Amino acid sequence: MTAFCGLGEWKGNAEVYDGAGRYLGSGVDQRHVRTPQEDGRLRIDLAFLGPFRLAGHYFIRDAGDYRVYEGPANLGVAEAIAEDLVDADHYWPAIGMSQRFFLMMMPGGQRQLSLALLSRGEGLVYAVVGENQREGTCAPAGALPSVASVDVADDPATGRGAVLVHRPGTWRGALTRRDAELRVVETVDHEETRVLWRLGPVGQDASVVELRTDGFHAWSSAGSVAGSYSLFGGRALAGTLQHVGREVRERRRDVVSLDGEERAVVRQWFRGSKRLGVEHGVLRFEAR
Repeated sequence: MTAFCGLGEWKGNAEVYDGAGRYLGSGVDQRHVRTPQEDGRLRIDLAFLGPFRLAGHYFIRDAGDYRVYEGPANLGVAEAIAEDLVDADHYWPAIGMSQRFFLMMMPGGQRQLSLALLSRGEGLVYAVVGENQREGTCAPAGALPSVASVDVADDPATGRGAVLVHRPGTWRGALTRRDAELRVVETVDHEETRVLWRLGPVGQDASVVELRTDGFHAWSSAGSVAGSYSLFGGRALAGTLQHVGREVRERRRDVVSLDGEERAVVRQWFRGSKRLGVEHGVLRFEAR
């Protein structure tokens, strides 16, 4: 747990979107991960200032295959899918919102990409796309365009000029495949080209699907792969695809770095409520 959480100070930029994917503004996110307490728990002190405010501290207890967030600011359970990846369901009592969350440590251990989906009941209220740097490192120059939320709220690219996950070119890299018990099965080469995507559950052949998009959502017609997802600022996506005939459901979560060059991806595969496996890794962009 200590290696993954990254002891020390983390500061970063968080772009906040409403439940429909419209940009509300950016936030400043600061977290201090303290050395383990006498009882072995980690203490996290946080301060978030943006379209909503959140401050406080919470403790994380390592329970082996999962971690328990014991409050007071954050309650819930997180699964350590890998040493550099956590998938969590949390509750923030101070703002009365549940959170679905993933965070991936990027290669080198100095940067984290994350996606937090905050809901009240079943209604999505905020999506927070985060990139944190360990204290002493700097965000890429020119990564943050100057914009006013009132001017780009209806722009799916949030002033960047392109929806990053769909721009012409190829995302290419290696994904680690794990079985239902999160044991590594293999590492496979993977690529995605614009909205014609190579998709395939763990241990099965890949498929190709064409997705239509309005910039805030993407969806398919009927076919061997069918489904939809939400987009946030062109940098993040979250949704579900059905692999028809295979009786498999794929849950997708992606976040693109501020400079647009790297993409953290997490795919989880289910049949009903039973998880079959996970794919995760980092893709890098190659312009067409």
